[in-house]
Amino acid sequence: MDTPETTPKAEAPAEAPKTEAPVEAPKAEKKGKKGLVIGCVVGAVALVGGGLGIAYAVSSSPENIALSAISDFISSKNIAVDGTIEISAKTKTSDLSNVKITLSNEKSGSNEANTSATISVNFGGKEYNIKLGSVVLKDYTLYVQVDGLKDAVKDAVKALGSSASSYQEYADLYEDLINDVVGEIDGVWWKISVPELVDEIDGIEDEQRSQIKEAYNCFIGAADKASNMNDDYAKIYKDNAFVKIAKHDGSETFAGKGTAYDLTIDAAKLTSYSNAMTESVKSLGIEDCMNKINGLSDNVSANLTTEEVKQEDVEKAIESLPEIVVTIDGGLFSHSLTGIYTSFDSAAYAGKVELTFKKENATVKEPEGAKKVTELYDNVMAAYENWQKTATCKVMKKQYPSYYTTYCDASTNLPKPEYEKYFTDSQASLLI
Repeated sequence: MDTPETTPKAEAPAEAPKTEAPVEAPKAEKKGKKGLVIGCVVGAVALVGGGLGIAYAVSSSPENIALSAISDFISSKNIAVDGTIEISAKTKTSDLSNVKITLSNEKSGSNEANTSATISVNFGGKEYNIKLGSVVLKDYTLYVQVDGLKDAVKDAVKALGSSASSYQEYADLYEDLINDVVGEIDGVWWKISVPELVDEIDGIEDEQRSQIKEAYNCFIGAADKASNMNDDYAKIYKDNAFVKIAKHDGSETFAGKGTAYDLTIDAAKLTSYSNAMTESVKSLGIEDCMNKINGLSDNVSANLTTEEVKQEDVEKAIESLPEIVVTIDGGLFSHSLTGIYTSFDSAAYAGKVELTFKKENATVKEPEGAKKVTELYDNVMAAYENWQKTATCKVMKKQYPSYYTTYCDASTNLPKPEYEKYFTDSQASLLI
C-alpha cells in the first residue's frame, strides 16, 4: 500500500543539480563558439583581402597592364581616332615648311562613322587647308569628300602665277576654270564602288567583268574573315606580348587619359608575333584571290610572297624608333589604350604625333546626296568644255571685240548656237 509513496522519497537527491547551478559550462561553451566564428570571419576577410591585394598587385603590374590594354585594342572592332600628326622642315631647300594632319571622328547628321582629316600645308609662307572626309560601309563601298580644295587651288595658282604676265592678264579666266572644274569636286560626297566601276569600264568583255568582280568578292570575303578574327589576333599577341611599359618619368601631363607610360619593344617577341601573324593571314585565302587576278590577263601578275621576319632586322628598326609614350586607363582587371604620343627630331625634319583612341559602336550610313564617282569624269569634262567656250569668248572680247559681237552671246559669254562647233579647240585652252 505504501509503495507509491516510498519511491519518490527515495529519489529525492535528484534535486542535487540545483546546487551545482553556478557551474555555467553550457554558457562558456557557447561563448567559445562565438569567438571562433568571429575569428573565422576575420580570417576569411583577411584572406580575401590579401587575395585581392595579391590580385591587384598582379593585375596592376606593368606587364599585365600592357598585356590587357594592347589585347583589348587589337580585339576591338570600332576605334575612334582623334589627334594630330605634324612634320616641319628644318632646311630651307623647299617652299614646303610645315604639314599638319588633324584627325577627327566627326559626326555627320545621323552618321557617327564619318572620319575626317584636315590637312594644313604651309607652302611659300602661306597656309593651305583641305578637309578630307570618309565613310566605309560594311560592303567596303567607300565615300570620300574633299572640302576646301577650290580655295586652296585658287590661292596656290595665284601665288605661283602672280608674277607671270599671262596670269595678270587672264586671272579671271583661271579663277573661272577653278570655280567651274574644281568646283565639281569640292564639297561633294563621292561614292566609290568597285563593282559599279567595273560595269562602267569600256573595252572589256563580260567574262572579264565577271572575273574582276569574283576576285573583288574574294578579297571582301578575306577582309570580312579578318574582321571576325580580332580575338584570335589578340590571342597571338598574348602569346607574343612584345610591348613593355614603365611609368612615364617626364613632366608632360595627359589629363583625363589615364596613366602615362614609356613604351619599349621586345625585338624577339615582335619577331615571333610578326611571323605568327603572317601564318594567320595566309589562312584568310588571299593567295586564292591573287590567283583570280592572275587569270584575268597575261599582262597581270600578282603574287603574295611572305618571308620569315628576321630578328636582326626588327632590332635595327626598333633602334630607329623615337621615344613613345602611351596612356592607359582602366580598373582592376581591364585596361584600355587611350592615347599614343611621340616626337622626333633630325637634321632635316622635326615632328610630333598625338593620337587618342576611344571605343564606340558607330552608326554607318551612306552620306546624303552622294554621287557616283563614275559621274565625276563626265561632270569635270563637261565643266571644262563649258569653261573653254566662255573663256574663248572673254579672250575674244579683249582682243577682237568685233568678232566677240559676231560669235558670242554677251549675256552669257557663251558662243552663239550657230557658231558653237568652232569653239571646241579654243585660244583659252592654251592658257593652261
